[in-house]
Amino acid sequence: MRAVLWTALLLIGGLFAVALIGPGPGPSQDKTPERLSASDALPTGKPTVIPESMRARIDARKQISVEKMKPKRSNGNLIEITAVLKNSGSVDVKDVDITCTYMGGSGTVIDKNTKTVYDIVPAGKSINVRGLVMGIVHDQTNSMDCSVSDLKLR
Repeated sequence: MRAVLWTALLLIGGLFAVALIGPGPGPSQDKTPERLSASDALPTGKPTVIPESMRARIDARKQISVEKMKPKRSNGNLIEITAVLKNSGSVDVKDVDITCTYMGGSGTVIDKNTKTVYDIVPAGKSINVRGLVMGIVHDQTNSMDCSVSDLKLR
């Protein structure tokens, strides 16, 4: 009697599972999933539209650079930089974010810090940045690279 009850329970549970998730692939259904090619992942139809304000910021960011950078350790592991922000573009920019990436002797990125220079960099001009404290640098930092990561249009 007990075996009959367990068999009935298993049968009812199996029927419930089939009703819940479906019968699975049958003889007429393909058992292998359809493969996607790289072109299937590309959007079709309308091209992606970038708002004009965002396009202007992207273009301006390409035209500004960090030059003549001189890092200096101060107060132990604090690092401050002196550099020139050069704006080769045709638009004035302000509030420039500088991101410094710190690498170990193996070239592995150890840390990144971002600070904002709250000043205006006129089109076609450069400004000096002195004593910008980038934060604490890791003991194993062997080299660093700084670049503009964001800005605002004036």
